[in-house]
Amino acid sequence: MAVYTGYTSHRGRIIRKIINVSVREPAFAKSIIFFAIINVIITSLVFLSIIPMLQGMQMTPAKISSEYILMLGFSVTFVGFIYMFPSFSLRRLKEQ
Repeated sequence: MAVYTGYTSHRGRIIRKIINVSVREPAFAKSIIFFAIINVIITSLVFLSIIPMLQGMQMTPAKISSEYILMLGFSVTFVGFIYMFPSFSLRRLKEQ
């Protein structure tokens, strides 16, 4: 009995996949990264628009910069939650 193990056979495709590993980044991860970048840009624009108000409240530059870090932290946390919710729902579906 002869088994064809050529380059185009099913076994050949398996061997090619093992040899030529190509890890593709899922589209969801790319969209999350894009959303995070857009979120940082929007947060920065909002912060730049409220700087005059913060300076009018006699805030020190250190406190103003800490407000930016706080705003940025909330926006990044929001992105983290968006990334975690699908994984929670997938885990729940696997448990059923």
